[in-house]
Parts: sequence; C-alpha cells; structure tokens
Amino acid sequence: MNSKILSLVAPLLLFACKSDNDDPSSSPADPKNTIQLNNLKEGQQNQYLRFSANCSDHNGTFEYTGDTLVVTVLEDGEGLKFFEEFTKNSTHMNEEIPSIHKVFAGEDYILVPERQLSYLFFFYGNDTIHLTKPEDINLNQGSCFIEYPNGEPFIGEEIGFLSFYEYQDMRYTNNRIVSCVPMILDLDAYLVYDETQLKMSQTRIDDFTSVIIEGYTLLK
Repeated sequence: MNSKILSLVAPLLLFACKSDNDDPSSSPADPKNTIQLNNLKEGQQNQYLRFSANCSDHNGTFEYTGDTLVVTVLEDGEGLKFFEEFTKNSTHMNEEIPSIHKVFAGEDYILVPERQLSYLFFFYGNDTIHLTKPEDINLNQGSCFIEYPNGEPFIGEEIGFLSFYEYQDMRYTNNRIVSCVPMILDLDAYLVYDETQLKMSQTRIDDFTSVIIEGYTLLK
C-alpha cells in the first residue's frame, strides 16, 4: 500500500484502534529547540525523516524517501497545537498537506484528541501518551515488527519497553512503545518514545502481496 492510499485510510484506522535524495545527512539541520514532551512550549520543533522498506528484503528496498516532516509547537487562544508540514524540498510535498491539531500537556502525559490527519499519530487509538507511567511488558525486536516475549506481534493498549531498537542506521535506547488495535486493515503500528522525545512513528501494512514498513524517524 503506497503512502497516498495510507493517507486516505488514516481516518478510518483511527477509529479502529525512488527518492530524489536518499542521504539523510543532506536533510535540514536539526533544530536546537527540540520538542520536549514533558515540557511543551511554543516554538519547539522536531524534524522527522520519512522511510520505507519491503519486509521481504529490508536491505535491498530500504530508503529514505526524500521527505522531511517538520513538527512545530504552536500556541494560540485555544492552547498548544502540533503543526506538521513537509519541507519544500520533500519529494511528496505536492501530495501532502499540513496538519494542525491540539495537544494538551499534563503532568506526566500528553493528550492528542484529534489525530485523524496527523502523519505521526493517526493510528493511535488512545488519545493519551503516558510519559512516566510504568511499562506493562518487556518487548523484543522482530525482523519486521515489535514482538511480545512469545514471538507474537505487539498489538494492544499496553505500554511496552524495549531497551534497544536498531533498524538500518536508526538506533534508540530505553524505549517506551505503544501500539494500536487494528480493526479494519491488517496494520501494525507503533510510537517509539521516551519521557522527552517522540523518536519514531512506524506502520507495517500487509496488502496480501507484500508487507510494507513506512514511518518517520527523528532527525538527530
């Protein structure tokens, strides 16, 4: 399933639960005032590189798609908001439109109530992302998805913990992981984060001919 189709089905999933430039080093510089989930303030900004791969051949098909998603914290009379938009040099910028949605900052959580059009959060069925609540279960990294200890794909509303995540040149430690409960399509999806940063948003879609990974990783 390509990214354009995924954009069309994203609102439904919420209620259920070759690149011009493949070199990430040429993407825009990482901002100094990065988004701090536990201390959200206007003007904070993160940048995420978009990637994709076919599960049957990770090394041969993995690519950075040439798209950089910029997420900025805004504040107006209604409170804080996440504003998501692609940079002008992004490959798919003509297909993708900006997304803006409210975010509420609690003492140890953030709440994103309207996620339908978010590129990062659209699949997450629970509107609350707990930052310090104890994890429910230790997880493993599978070849194409995050696993329970018994080898089954991690799907559900638990908060998982994965001490080390490594995929291609992405490496993250001390990771909290939350997923979704797919009801309509065969989709697994994850948010990988810690108390301060959203590190990755990833989807895994089985369209009956292939299994495709797509997602966004934090530009560091």
